[in-house]
Amino acid sequence: MSARADGFILKGWHVLAAILAFFGAVIAVNAAAALTGHLGHETIPPALTGSLTAASVAGAWGGARFARRVPETQLRRAFGVLVILVALWMLARSPVVAGVLGR
Repeated sequence: MSARADGFILKGWHVLAAILAFFGAVIAVNAAAALTGHLGHETIPPALTGSLTAASVAGAWGGARFARRVPETQLRRAFGVLVILVALWMLARSPVVAGVLGR
């Protein structure tokens, strides 16, 4: 995959990096807009916000260290299993399945 832009050729990973950066910026702007909208109407508990932020930073740091030590194929397989298990759990809790099963 390559695309031409401003006189030079962008290879596949350049295009992917640009797309990810764009979507990251869109998510950040959306999150900032949502936060701004809620600040005037809702009270955000600082203790909860701080603990969630600390847990996110610790999880990202620990995950990065873990990812360096585990082969990529094992990480992909484990993540795939996790996604399937979460999907099954969500499906089992859905009102549609509950209605079919008579719960």
